[in-house]
Amino acid sequence: NNGFVFCSWIDNRNAGRGFDVFLNYDQYTATDVADVEVPMPKQFDLEQNFPNPFNPQTVIRYELRKAQAVRLVIYNTLGQQVRTLVDDYQSAGTHAVTWDGTSSTASQVSSGIYFYRLQAGDYFETRKMTLLK
Repeated sequence: NNGFVFCSWIDNRNAGRGFDVFLNYDQYTATDVADVEVPMPKQFDLEQNFPNPFNPQTVIRYELRKAQAVRLVIYNTLGQQVRTLVDDYQSAGTHAVTWDGTSSTASQVSSGIYFYRLQAGDYFETRKMTLLK
């Protein structure tokens, strides 16, 4: 469907010398936007990083079935925290984070095995990944 729209406005910037009145008449074309339902995850899920092994970066994907506070942390094999990738309130749905193999001090970490742990509310899961240089 095509139609017309009328817009009018008053500009009173004439500082006491009256008002300017404007009228605009434009043709428009109506468009139809369909609602697309995106299914929400039915459960929490922490996927295996990809690629694995990786160099120089990897992607970690996870799904949240409801909005809540999320922490995604990288640990070394000694259990020491290497870097926090996510520490934020996030909406329900699918999320992806890229880790570039650096620590919280922005220094490049060495080759080896690392663990990433997702905590979202009462849910937590840990997975293993390998950085090769």
